[in-house]
Amino acid sequence: MAQHSSSLCQSRLIDSPATLIVISDQSALNVGCRVAWTHSLQNHSADMKTRGGIVALVEDDHSLNHAMARLLSANGFDVRTFDSGEALLADAAIVELDCLVIDIQLPGMSGLQLSQSLSHRGIRTPFIIVTAHDEPEHRHEAMGLGAASYLTKPFSRVTFIDAVITAMALPPTAKPS
Repeated sequence: MAQHSSSLCQSRLIDSPATLIVISDQSALNVGCRVAWTHSLQNHSADMKTRGGIVALVEDDHSLNHAMARLLSANGFDVRTFDSGEALLADAAIVELDCLVIDIQLPGMSGLQLSQSLSHRGIRTPFIIVTAHDEPEHRHEAMGLGAASYLTKPFSRVTFIDAVITAMALPPTAKPS
């Protein structure tokens, strides 16, 4: 049922380590979807406690930034948060990062402009682009810049953690094919 119901369900990232909300037009499926996603999340989180690394979140939505930071911290990652690309670029510890999660729509420079700026500076940290406004040209540009993943909000916790793990497994200069 998990495989079938996951195509009918949509999960949202919320600010609670113990709760996963599942939304479905067919309320009879809500229970099955919730059980499937919760089970998957628990199994995945148990494996993640041994992970680590420094992840920077560049997101101007403070509540989402906080929720993602809590999720990453709960899964064994050290997290740095920034509310703009300029704030990230001004941080001297930028070279110590293992993964970047960058929102496209930021105040000042966009997430795509930030990705270009990092590349021009020789910083090859694997990065993930997140957006609430999925546009084919943004997706194409992000992948062309070497994004390890492109996630459309809202996304599930498992999808998010999987994207971070995948990005961190890439060599710093690698571009996904």
